[in-house]
Amino acid sequence: MALIVTYTSAFTRRERLAPVEIGAMARTQAMTLTSSSAAGTLSCADDENIVSLYAAEACWINIGAAPAAAINGATSRFVEAGGRLQFHVEAGQKIAGILA
Repeated sequence: MALIVTYTSAFTRRERLAPVEIGAMARTQAMTLTSSSAAGTLSCADDENIVSLYAAEACWINIGAAPAAAINGATSRFVEAGGRLQFHVEAGQKIAGILA
């Protein structure tokens, strides 16, 4: 398993110092990545706005309605092995990944 993808919501009220994820609303998918780009089956729901990623192995990712990840791709982002990233996402967006 190379990439763990979790969609959730975050409180974004101004009086908080930083967004806080709502754990009870989280949905997670484990993606097995290969040397070919593959998109996850989960997509961001209307009430979700954060995607958290954990890469067990180094990979390239892309986010979009019909994403395709590419090594050194202009719209792909590198995630190091053991790396954790969070992104703002919109309804219908998915994650695609490819091993580095």
